[in-house]
Amino acid sequence: MTESDQSPKPVQASSESLVDGIYPEVPRHEEEKREFSSWHKPRKQWIRKYQWLHEIGILLKGIKFRDDRPLKYLSLPGDDLLDVRVLHELCVRQKLSLRYLGFSTKDPKKEGTQLNISIDEVSRLANISTKSRVVSARLELVAQEDTIARAAIIEAGTFDVINIDLCDSIASKKQSPERKVPTYYDGIHALLELQTKNRTEPWVLFLTTRTAPDDVYDEDARKLWGVIQDNMTANPEFTKQLEALLDHKLEALTRAPAQVMLLSKSKFLKFFGVGVCKWILGKLISATPAWAVAAGDIAYYRIGGDAEPEMLSICLHFSPIQASLADKAHLVRPHAIAAPVEPPKEAILALQIIAKQLTARDVDQVMADDPAVLEKMISQSIDLLKAARYDCTGYRAWVARPETPAAA
Repeated sequence: MTESDQSPKPVQASSESLVDGIYPEVPRHEEEKREFSSWHKPRKQWIRKYQWLHEIGILLKGIKFRDDRPLKYLSLPGDDLLDVRVLHELCVRQKLSLRYLGFSTKDPKKEGTQLNISIDEVSRLANISTKSRVVSARLELVAQEDTIARAAIIEAGTFDVINIDLCDSIASKKQSPERKVPTYYDGIHALLELQTKNRTEPWVLFLTTRTAPDDVYDEDARKLWGVIQDNMTANPEFTKQLEALLDHKLEALTRAPAQVMLLSKSKFLKFFGVGVCKWILGKLISATPAWAVAAGDIAYYRIGGDAEPEMLSICLHFSPIQASLADKAHLVRPHAIAAPVEPPKEAILALQIIAKQLTARDVDQVMADDPAVLEKMISQSIDLLKAARYDCTGYRAWVARPETPAAA
């Protein structure tokens, strides 16, 4: 029996007793829910369709799925598993099975009902692997030995797609400044380490994060500025392009990095995006073996009624750098030795990140400028939410209602 012929495993909780954490039998009642959340907005469906699925489609062209292996996907799904449902549609079109691993912070004994129903619904879809599951654990704990989060990652192996869709900031002030407990940085670092050490095929990372200065720990912002400043020192062209991106002279920031917190919301978003991408690039290009990093589509959008965008959605593609064997003794026939592969230079990859940031799309503006796109996203959102048991009779009115600043 192949993976796709089986049903998903139940959710497990991060308690001392795994038996205590397993979800109960799937509830038989499936009442339609009526409350919508910010991730049900058309803008989020645009991200799913025009960023996530588009970039995954590009990735699939560079991977050979031998022996009917599934597409492996890691995410932080909500109760409705909307990202899994959308990705499943792509897998069906590509004739691929899908194995997903999700991390949820929900308490399975108190808050697991809707999530459990969604897991059951998705399990009944064609092409879903039996090894798919949602674990009650935090992403950060992947960095800590002897945790359910890390054990789940080790058991699953490497992933084709990792989607870290945060509601808060990767540099959230809620995290311990003293770093006494694992943070998002630790979780992402651990994932990057496991992927680079154990994988030989390309893969893609999506990261969605808040970027407003008020949501970002200022010391982290200064450290990210330091990562950027390394390139400014070594490459004048990088400085020129960064100034064009931010529309801001950087001399003052170079002298006083703390002033980065005084940038406007929109400029801080762009700085933060470059800084996070550069942080990840630095890790991968210096890894053994090294990996090339290329930015995919980048998008940003607003929360509630905010005038400026503060949610940033990044895509990064990773490809192994193939090194050729040298023959310094000249014992091998010259024509039998592959030409040496020149690894990509970090400075060039860093410039490409800025180039992608320059073409980043404002999702809200895209839909405001093209009512047909907005209508398409509304219709697709309705179809998706109906599949997740929502009564959508009031959805259009909810979308049209003026927004007020609220949590993502």
